[in-house]
Amino acid sequence: MSTRKYESDHSKLKRKRKVDNLIKSQKGALDKFLENNVKIKSKKVGECSLEEQVTNLVEVEIDNDINQKEEGEEISEKADVDSQENQELINELNNHTPNNIYDPSQWNIVDTKLSDLLVEKGPIRITDTCFSKDKFLRHFSTTYYFQKLANEERHERRWLVYSKDLNKVFCFCRKLFNTTFNAKNNKLANEDCVIIKQSIKTFKTKLIEIENIEKIEEGFTSAMILAKEIALEMNIEPIFRKKRVIYRKK
Repeated sequence: MSTRKYESDHSKLKRKRKVDNLIKSQKGALDKFLENNVKIKSKKVGECSLEEQVTNLVEVEIDNDINQKEEGEEISEKADVDSQENQELINELNNHTPNNIYDPSQWNIVDTKLSDLLVEKGPIRITDTCFSKDKFLRHFSTTYYFQKLANEERHERRWLVYSKDLNKVFCFCRKLFNTTFNAKNNKLANEDCVIIKQSIKTFKTKLIEIENIEKIEEGFTSAMILAKEIALEMNIEPIFRKKRVIYRKK
């Protein structure tokens, strides 16, 4: 029986082959683990980037909303300021501009432009309104725009102007040029002609007193030529001639 102290070559070769096969079988095992780690890291990185993108988008949207709100507030503030300024301008214009320039109640202060405009337009007759009544239930009538003479002729009172705001009647020339002549000669424009039958009698007495065009021209120092043109245009002179003829016959 032989006793060897050393391993045989065959057993060494056999053991070496087992080791080689084991090494071959384990080849690439670490690469698999490395690939998984890389994939996990990339997934984590991708997830982080998505989260960051979402947060960035949310922040951008919030910033846009804030900017839009701020711009909207600025625009609304500017619009409010502009509307307030426009309203102030409108109020100033309303305070300085008469509501109805053709109403004699607004002729307290008349400049040259307004005077020229009123003269160009002439007396505006009010016919399409319900005239207000006084305490005696009497009111103005459109028949007062005409005068019936003693010879049964009808003459148009073109100088007569009615104030809807004051419920009074005035002489167009005297009321318009109130500030240009003495108040003593301005009886018809200053007196309160209440719209009743007594006012018609007052007009008749005034017409008798004013016998010619020269008395109408008294006090028109700054508008003498203009007053003559108005008087001639309104046919005031012929009515006085007719009155003189009528009174002479009487």
